Amino acid sequence: MNANLRRTLIALGTITVLLVAFHGIENVRGRRAWQHRKAVQEAQGQHYDPAAFAPPMISDAENFALAPIVAGQLAGKATGDRWVLPMVFTTNPPAGDYRLGQPADWEAFAKELHGKSLEAYLRPFDGPLDDLADAARRPGSRLLVNYGDSQDTPTLLNMRAMARVLRLRALARLHAGKPEAAMDDVVTSLRLIEHLQKEPHLISQLLRLAYAGILLQPVWEGLNAHAWNDTQLARLEAALASIELIGPMQTAWRYERCNSISQLEKRVAGGVDGPYGLLTDPTAPPAPATSRLVRKIFLPRGWVYQNLCAMDEVFEIGVSTVLDPEHHRVHPERTTLAEGRYKSLRLLPFGTPLASPIFPAMVTQDIRVAKAQSFFDQARVATALERFKLGRGHYPENLHDLTPAYLRQVPHDLITGESLKYARTSSAFTLYSVGWNGKDDHGQIAPATSAEHDQERGDWVWAKAK
Repeated sequence: MNANLRRTLIALGTITVLLVAFHGIENVRGRRAWQHRKAVQEAQGQHYDPAAFAPPMISDAENFALAPIVAGQLAGKATGDRWVLPMVFTTNPPAGDYRLGQPADWEAFAKELHGKSLEAYLRPFDGPLDDLADAARRPGSRLLVNYGDSQDTPTLLNMRAMARVLRLRALARLHAGKPEAAMDDVVTSLRLIEHLQKEPHLISQLLRLAYAGILLQPVWEGLNAHAWNDTQLARLEAALASIELIGPMQTAWRYERCNSISQLEKRVAGGVDGPYGLLTDPTAPPAPATSRLVRKIFLPRGWVYQNLCAMDEVFEIGVSTVLDPEHHRVHPERTTLAEGRYKSLRLLPFGTPLASPIFPAMVTQDIRVAKAQSFFDQARVATALERFKLGRGHYPENLHDLTPAYLRQVPHDLITGESLKYARTSSAFTLYSVGWNGKDDHGQIAPATSAEHDQERGDWVWAKAK
């Protein structure tokens, strides 16, 4: 045999042996690392079985999700134009935005209605909305989905259109001087948000945030207009107190983590995708064929398990350090620490492409949930302030005066853990949270940018109407 050929074969054999050994070692290391992390997390009470996140069973007669008016929406069978409203009733500025201190624009509404009253315009919705109110009075809810199957996600988007109509009727009733009827709609709307509280799907919690943004408008307008008596306000405070956003969002992130990881575990264990397919960022442009071949040869399957460890850690950092439902807190400052750990994970030899899209999305949604929860907390305080003034003729000197007659405990600023910022004037008050940046901007609201606000600037203010 030619000496050069023999040396070549020996070299190729050596490389092959080294590659096999390399893959074998990394596969064992990766699998063991993942098994160890799972065992530790499970010992701490975490779940990797999606079915473990399912809400408690409930009888059909007591299940909000099985009421006909709701079931049709959730099944996508009650769509079409039935609940669609003209944009003037659903978009800001004419629809109003309590976060910016903007009430609904009744002149803009009147132009759309061409002389017709809003109550008359909404009359065709009265029957379905009353059915929705009856459904909301059911004691519990559990969606008809397979919680153990990540592909079986709830169809909740249609409910947003219903929420918009309910919001508009509440505003119409306030405007027509019917505070009790308006309060009925407000309480129904808050029950809609409460009924999805135990749902673990991330889409359920994101849509709860959307519903909250829609349905707090009549609460804000009714309080600004001093429309309700003490009995109605006590009813409102009780309904607001039942809403929790931080804990359910934390559960949803953990369910999302569990679903993502269980699917990837099945794929890598079943050999459906090679390591290259799993470890390649799907948003990146395709690599040249030669590069793909080289990566396939040199990427051991164990690195997928190492990525699962990294992905799981990124989830847990964002979920457990930033969201703190036990103390009713959200910790923006910890996102920096979490981001540092995320970046350090990316420097590992196998990178963290599986975790790449997770962390930025978590921060964005955590800001949303913090802001929404803050406004619910402030709505409770504003309700108690209104009751105090009705009973005593003036607002209290400080928020602690609201306990125990009007609030068992005054909600704190969930960003700082300190008291919400409050000051009274002769006939009004200022109430706000310092917002995501943790800085007291003296009640200044971040300017609107296109359709959204700058989420990380400015205070979160329970504003007086402009």
